[in-house]
Amino acid sequence: MITVNDVSLNRGTRTVIHNVSLEVPAGQCVALVGPNGSGKSTLLGGITGDLGIADGSIQIDEVPIADLDNLELAKLRAVMTQQVSVSFGFAVREVVQMGRSPWRGTDASNDDDEVVNQCLAAMDIVHLADRPVQALSGGELARVAMARVLAQSTPILILDEPTAALDLRHQQELLECVKRHTAGGGAALIVLHDLSLTAAYADSVGVLSEGNLVAFGSPQEVLVPEVLDAVYETEVITMTHPRTGRPIIIPA
Repeated sequence: MITVNDVSLNRGTRTVIHNVSLEVPAGQCVALVGPNGSGKSTLLGGITGDLGIADGSIQIDEVPIADLDNLELAKLRAVMTQQVSVSFGFAVREVVQMGRSPWRGTDASNDDDEVVNQCLAAMDIVHLADRPVQALSGGELARVAMARVLAQSTPILILDEPTAALDLRHQQELLECVKRHTAGGGAALIVLHDLSLTAAYADSVGVLSEGNLVAFGSPQEVLVPEVLDAVYETEVITMTHPRTGRPIIIPA
């Protein structure tokens, strides 16, 4: 669904993403990992169309994102940014309803109430539906933001550190929602810091270091000490989960 071909991005006069190529196919969750400042959020900004690219190309379903207007993009990909904030005194339900905006005036809008209710339930925030968002904790606000993303009903989810403010249960619930989305034929591109969570839920993993994609493949191929020790400049140990067979990564 997403094809990134030899993309470079600049911040001012400095190139921060160098010739990155990757694909996010239908039915897969692709995770980006790497240390702080490695370029993960910048790369996501290019892929969403929010940042202009200096070189290369980005396509959604073989259409260059530069050829898609804002409404077309909003019907194709829903984005959860790293910083979640709401400036006005909206209730939780109203914020989630904002995710339905791209479908206003279409037949899909007939399902707005049902979709919103399903998304509130998926993120365990039904009991918060009438509460002002300013009264929420950071974790609750993150779940509202994810519910809004789900309500947008797009084939592609692009999520920047969506689990950062969440407790263990809600981390798992959010990532299970992502897996259900991809199991239904959608695609997801997600930035994560927890490497063991990444290994548990991602189909493919890209490792960024100083704006370079230094490894891309399955969690078993990529989340190994030979890659991670150099990228994170610290020693890690990997173990195998006894039930799933996926890696567990911890500091040495």
